[in-house]
Amino acid sequence: MLGSAPFRESAVHGGNTRSSIPLGTLQERTGAAGARRRERGQDPRPRWGNLSGPSPERPAVPRGIEQESSVSRPRRLVLSAAALGFALAASGCAYFSPVQTHDFYQAGDGNNVSIHQAGSLYAGVRNALVVAEEGGGDPAFSGTVVNYTDETITVELEGVAEDTTLFATSVSVGPRESVELGRTEGRQQVPITGIPTSPGHLIGLQVTAGGETNTVNVPVMPISLEHYGPEAQNA
Repeated sequence: MLGSAPFRESAVHGGNTRSSIPLGTLQERTGAAGARRRERGQDPRPRWGNLSGPSPERPAVPRGIEQESSVSRPRRLVLSAAALGFALAASGCAYFSPVQTHDFYQAGDGNNVSIHQAGSLYAGVRNALVVAEEGGGDPAFSGTVVNYTDETITVELEGVAEDTTLFATSVSVGPRESVELGRTEGRQQVPITGIPTSPGHLIGLQVTAGGETNTVNVPVMPISLEHYGPEAQNA
């Protein structure tokens, strides 16, 4: 078209064609913008520079590196704090729970009784019980006397039922040793002739050592049980 300003050729980048701009209009815009930048003491060259490259005012982000969103940072901090709190709570269970190996528990059919002196364990009787026939005949006391000191001690045992003494015996125990009581071979036998009760009931056991006395109820078990019966007792 005659009299019109020449056009700048279209630029093709990646298969896309940029719009054609009249060359005269482009030169006028560029010149005016350069004059304004020159007045402000700036570089008068056009800022767009290389159309195919990144702007000099904002450097391009390297490919393959994702920029972290500002929204994800608080969420990550919350998750980290929650994980830390859970770890502290889980590890604190062992601190507030008692250590089971420090406490005596009843693992057998009988009962336990302990004697303390000055806050320390002095002596004890473990798994104490009486086996007898129906009606209280042919009774036998069974248990283990333990010495927790570094010297030989004597432990007194007394069985009581209905205000009547059923048996009484003394057991000498060496330092850090134990003595088995019962009618089986290798055990110290406790003299007892009869009890006024049947299996399934309780009798009192009074334990005295080092000037201290403690009392506990022990069960009367049927002699028909295989590990308490006559065959086991006479083995």
